[in-house]
Parts: sequence; structure tokens; C-alpha cells
Amino acid sequence: MKPPGALGVVDETPRRSPADDHNTSRFSSRDSSDIDDIQKKKHTQKVKLMDDNLDQAKGKFKQAVGDLTDNDRLKKDGEHDEKAGKVKEVIEDMKDKAESFVDKVKDRLHKD
Repeated sequence: MKPPGALGVVDETPRRSPADDHNTSRFSSRDSSDIDDIQKKKHTQKVKLMDDNLDQAKGKFKQAVGDLTDNDRLKKDGEHDEKAGKVKEVIEDMKDKAESFVDKVKDRLHKD
């Protein structure tokens, strides 16, 4: 007899289609949508963090240019931009913690 995979030998093992797996999925459709929501939330958080960091970097840049050109108004604008970025970052962090707390409370209520 020829070894499996050799020419002339037909593998008669039944093939499974992706449709066969719909009942054996590791996650239910609710879990899958929750995962999608979490991924979207993480992406949004990264974008907002980058935006906050951009405000801070823009502020520092304006301050440096203001120092080089002796432009007090540009320095002040830079300080305001930097502080605004820091405030946004703190607010986003507080918002994320509040959402996390609410999610934990919801999970505990649904377990009971």
C-alpha cells in the first residue's frame, strides 16, 4: 500500500466547512460583538491619547520657537496648548476609569 499523500491514493477523510463550525464557535455572537467593541474602544483611546500628546508637543514646539524668536505671545500660546493637552489626557483617563467601573458593576449585576 502507498503512503498517504502518494500519487494514486485518495484521502477519504471528510472535510469540514466553516459552516460546520457555527455551533462550535469559541465565542457566542454576543461575546464576539463585545470583543469588537473592546477593540474599537482601545483604538479610540489610542487616537485620543495621540491627539492629547500632539497638543502637548505642539505646545512645547511653540514655546521653543517663542524662546528663539523672543515672541512672548507664541510662548504663552505654547504653554496653553501644552496645558490643554495635559488636561485632556487627565479627563480621558478619568473617563476610561469611570467606564471601566461601570462595566464591572454591570458584570456583577448580571452574574447575580
